[in-house]
Amino acid sequence: MKSLKLISSAITMLVCFVTFAQKRIISGTVLDESSIPLPGVNIKAQRSENKVKTDFDGNYIIKVKKNDTLVFSYAGLKTETITTERKTNINLKMVDSVDFQIPVPCYYPIKRILKQ
Repeated sequence: MKSLKLISSAITMLVCFVTFAQKRIISGTVLDESSIPLPGVNIKAQRSENKVKTDFDGNYIIKVKKNDTLVFSYAGLKTETITTERKTNINLKMVDSVDFQIPVPCYYPIKRILKQ
């Protein structure tokens, strides 16, 4: 009976360790092309669905599952996707988006009012 309790408690502890070992904390800094910190960058972990934003200094901390993928997005900059693998610190330099174009009209028809 005593050995049964010992075995069941060992199995319970093993399951707890395996469960907790699946999540990790990733931190880092997000910069623009000029190495200036970017505040408000959206960071999303795809598998765990956790979301955070960078602070005023471009720093972030997010809890992710093992081998999760982080998606970094910011208006006007190219969206970046990075797999966490065994990393605990991910610093990123975001670049301008090439697809960000705004059409500008060059001609407006003008109606002339004729005096009679």
